[in-house]
Amino acid sequence: MIKNLQIFYVVILFLSFSTLKSQVQFGVKGSLQFTNIRNVHRHSETRIFAPAVGLFAQIPFNDFNDSWFFKPEIVYSEQGEKDGKDINVKFYQTYINIPLMVKFYFGDFIFPPCCRGKETHELFIEAGPQVGYLIHEKNKHRDKKWYGGASKFDISAGLGGGISFARKHEIGIRYNWGLNNIYDNNKVYSKHGKWFKSHNTSNLGVSYFYFF
Repeated sequence: MIKNLQIFYVVILFLSFSTLKSQVQFGVKGSLQFTNIRNVHRHSETRIFAPAVGLFAQIPFNDFNDSWFFKPEIVYSEQGEKDGKDINVKFYQTYINIPLMVKFYFGDFIFPPCCRGKETHELFIEAGPQVGYLIHEKNKHRDKKWYGGASKFDISAGLGGGISFARKHEIGIRYNWGLNNIYDNNKVYSKHGKWFKSHNTSNLGVSYFYFF
């Protein structure tokens, strides 16, 4: 009897997982970014149109939900900035980023009656933490000599939103606030203590979904 119950529970768990798995979407994304690093390089200039490409999964929180999703991503991201004016040196950095986003679709109730059509378009917002690992740095030796060098890890919080077309194609914007001091070895101080040196990025991107 106990063995039969165990088999029954395994079957139920397998069927539940299969049902949830059938609702999981995977996709690819690409974006152009504006990136800068606060309070480190002497003549900081924002890096414009830095590319980022990646993969993601979109997982519903449960079988009865059509609005809330967990969206883990893995992204190859070009970041950094340029130290302009006299020296004009590019301190560009390449990261592998892992955003862990919570996403909410508004459905069509947010649109006026004349413009509703969930099967065609709906708005969404998303937010969550991101951890990045530095894999390459341009002018690394100068950066280390002059400014102490960048940390291997970049931690930030992201907030974004956009419009989805039939949940197959999406256009979105996202801003990431840096939360850790990525130039902790830099000895530059303000009048009120050590300056916080963090990455900030804003991007405009597109995503394409497909079912597993």
